[in-house]
Amino acid sequence: MAVLERYKRNPNRREAYHVLSAIDCLREERYEAGLDAIQAAEHVEPIPDGVVLMRGLHDNITVAELSEALRKVLRVPDSSES
Repeated sequence: MAVLERYKRNPNRREAYHVLSAIDCLREERYEAGLDAIQAAEHVEPIPDGVVLMRGLHDNITVAELSEALRKVLRVPDSSES
C-alpha cells in the first residue's frame, strides 16, 4: 500500500482484490497464503476466473479503506487516536 500512497492513487480492482485477499488470510492466520496474495497484488495478477465478473469491495475501495482494514487485523491503533 505504500506504493499506492506514494503515487497518491487508489488501487485498481486487481490490486484491491489481492490486497483484500491478503488481509483475509492474515485474519485467518494463513500467513503463507497472505504473502502469496500480496505478491499477486504487486504483480497485478488477474483476478481468478470465478470472481472476475462478480462485483465486490475490490471494485471501489480506497487506499485509506484498505489501510484501515489492515490496521484492524493487525490491531494497530489509528494515528489520529491519542
